[in-house]
Amino acid sequence: MHFAAQFRAATGVRPHEHLVRRRIAKAQIMLETTDVPIAGLALTIGFSSQAHFTVVFKRLSGLAPLRWRQVHCLQL
Repeated sequence: MHFAAQFRAATGVRPHEHLVRRRIAKAQIMLETTDVPIAGLALTIGFSSQAHFTVVFKRLSGLAPLRWRQVHCLQL
């Protein structure tokens, strides 16, 4: 509990939220640079299901993972 309070005071976000944001940032890079299926990517970065990953990804980035890949990926 002490760590969480200190972490939030220092960064402005809870430790779990920080971890989720880092996972989503990694997912964005992977979506742009690989052709790994979204379900596999979700499991690789630590989400329990593609559905949960999609909900969190959309909440933080504003786009669904497939749409993100379509917009940001040049051509693989």
